[in-house]
Amino acid sequence: MSTFAVDGLVSGLDTASLVSQLMQLEAVPKARLQTKVVDHTTDIRAYQNVAAAMKKIEDAVAEVTKAQTWTGVKAAVTGDAVTATARTGASTGSLAIQVSSLATQARWTFADQAGLDTAATFTAGTQLSFTKGDGTQVSVATGSGSIRDVMDSINATEGLGARAVAVRVGPEEYRLQITSTGTGATGATRLTNPEALDPGFDPATGRTGGTDAAYTINGIAGTSPTNSVTNLVSGVDVVLTKVGEATVGVATDTAATKAAIEKLVAATNEALAVVKVQTATDPGLSTRGPLASDSMVRAITGRVLQAVGDGVGGISAATIGLQTTREGTLKLDTAVLDQALAANPAGVRAMFSPVPGPPVPVDPSDPGGPTVPAPVQVGIAERLRSIVDSATSTSNGFLTNAVQGRESSKKDLETQILSWDRRLETRKTALQKQFAGLEVALGRLQSQGSWLSGQLAGLQNNRA
Repeated sequence: MSTFAVDGLVSGLDTASLVSQLMQLEAVPKARLQTKVVDHTTDIRAYQNVAAAMKKIEDAVAEVTKAQTWTGVKAAVTGDAVTATARTGASTGSLAIQVSSLATQARWTFADQAGLDTAATFTAGTQLSFTKGDGTQVSVATGSGSIRDVMDSINATEGLGARAVAVRVGPEEYRLQITSTGTGATGATRLTNPEALDPGFDPATGRTGGTDAAYTINGIAGTSPTNSVTNLVSGVDVVLTKVGEATVGVATDTAATKAAIEKLVAATNEALAVVKVQTATDPGLSTRGPLASDSMVRAITGRVLQAVGDGVGGISAATIGLQTTREGTLKLDTAVLDQALAANPAGVRAMFSPVPGPPVPVDPSDPGGPTVPAPVQVGIAERLRSIVDSATSTSNGFLTNAVQGRESSKKDLETQILSWDRRLETRKTALQKQFAGLEVALGRLQSQGSWLSGQLAGLQNNRA
């Protein structure tokens, strides 16, 4: 039986403590509701953790099923005449390249030499005419005719496609040189009237460059206005670096494929680890996960392992190095995977994402007769995608439904708790009024008792 401190003014009761303890008893139903809210919050977080981990599997599945993942190529160059890059879709094979000449910039070098600011070094007040690669005509004023004025005017003309420099040839003496920023015989900007600047300009000695690159590929001649040649053959880009010979070998690149498979295995194992933690059980309940009683979440592990363990088309995933373990995880032997990718990349692809085969005849005895689409095996990637979708679909995924159900229930519980808050506040006010009334009543009784005692004492004195 509970005891209370006696320190009241009239009744001797600690009424504040008494009300507080009574309210604790009254609040037990509210405390139960609060415990349920905490449990629901924990469950929601657990479901969301599982869903997030499952979504990583979905992302990895998307990567491993992309066509680019399985059609990667790489270029290897023997020789230093070119560098090369192979893009997705390039045909594998070997290219023999011979570079006869590189594309060069057009350059005009003027013979007159003088100080940078010596006026009338060149013809003053004239207009230089430039023709850009697209045929556009641009005029540039020569100003005073000094090397600096001509150089600054050219370099200040935006989009001209040519630059001018002053080359020092002696103490305070310079020569003007104009160079196109592009290369090639016709694609680069050209100075069409150098004699307007210098009537004595000799094209034979003053103009150089402005030529296309020349090369042969497997004996076929070609030219290019630049040294960067896109689609030298379909999907292969090269940069011509020097005159000489080189061999470009284009081969299948399995690096992206291997990385995608490793990503899928890692994402799957991460999801399985999350499921294991959230559904953990222990006889003593010391490590029980919040979702231990959810059979659908527990079943994720078995479904995932079966999706891999069943293989595809009667072929075990172990043939490409992928296996399930007793611990409930996936294991990838990368050495076996490398061998499988080198020997049969199409077979590896079929394990994850089978490609439909050619139509098959309705009547096997009549190969030329009507056909139907070939049956398509369901690969590991599609099986995993289906498992993820059944769990996380926004319309009917069981994890989604579980979260929505808990959130709805939690909201209802929180509404009930607010109602209990109001109810308990009303009850507390009522108790406080009751005890206050008790104090008043006891005070009156005490006063009446004192009066009666005084009266009795007076009667006794009169009799004496």
